[in-house]
Parts: sequence; structure tokens; C-alpha cells
Amino acid sequence: MRRSEAGATVIEFAVVFPVFILMFSAVFETGAFILKQNQLRFATESAARSIRLLSVGPIDNSTTTPQKNISEFKTLLCAKMPSSSCTSDIAVDVRKGATFADIKAVMPNPATKVGRINRTTTYTETYEPGGPGMTGSLIVTYDWRFAFPGIALLFGNVGTYPGIRRLVATVVFRNEGQ
Repeated sequence: MRRSEAGATVIEFAVVFPVFILMFSAVFETGAFILKQNQLRFATESAARSIRLLSVGPIDNSTTTPQKNISEFKTLLCAKMPSSSCTSDIAVDVRKGATFADIKAVMPNPATKVGRINRTTTYTETYEPGGPGMTGSLIVTYDWRFAFPGIALLFGNVGTYPGIRRLVATVVFRNEGQ
């Protein structure tokens, strides 16, 4: 009975299968959030172009009221990102300045200052697109929720917000016109 090999395949399968599933889920999850990062980058560049061309911001320097409010701007941004919960999963920070040095001084750290830090905090979005000839910055963060919880331990990057990877896209620009 000691030399019987019956059941050896089942034991080998029981040892190898969890490792295979973990590797498969890691490859799938990584590919999915890299795809979402690329979609976020494209949507952010497109939204920054809308600001740069003054189609969402003030028409001239004398007015401070943007043509679109923040929720309309987020809808414009989410039109380029296929996702059912896009407007609730993204955070937007739009800042204006006279020069690029002004923008550098006011730009927040996207990992810790744009978006919620945990499930209980709130985040107030900034939306100041600026007028013609002004410089600006657009930071968009998207909180990716992992489908496989074990992968979140490896790839999660928002400290006390478990199961989340914050994807970030940033554009700095100068508005058209004088």
C-alpha cells in the first residue's frame, strides 16, 4: 500500500491549482487596470484640450464663471472613459495660474491630496479653468476597485483605503488666446 500512486494526481492538482489561479488573476487584473490607466490618460488629455480651447472655461478674462460646471465637466471627461460608475469613481482638480511657476506652486499631490483617502472622508473638487492666455493644470484620479481581493494586497496604493489602486493622469497647459 505504501507504493500505491493512486490519488497522486489529485494531490498535485490541489497544490498547483491555487498558484495557477493566483497567477491568472494577477495577469488579468494587471491588464485591466493598465487598460483603464490608458483610458484615463486619453480622457484627461481630451478634457484638458477642451479647457485649453476655452470650450468649458470662461470666455474671456473679465468673467470668472465657467461655461460648464464641475458635474458637466466630469460628464464630458467620462464620455471618453467607458465605465458605468465613472463620475463617482473619479476626482478632478483643475487649477489656474498666470505662469507655469504659479501652477507648480498650487498643484496638489495626486496620491494624497486628490480624491478620498479612505471610505469615510470626503473630497471637495477644485474647478478653476481660467481664461485666455492663462496656464492651468488638470489632475484626474480614478479609484480602481480590484476584482480579486488577494491582488489588492500587492497592487493597492491608497494607504487606509483597502482594495483600491489610484490611477492618476495629469496635464499642464496654457489656454489659447490672449
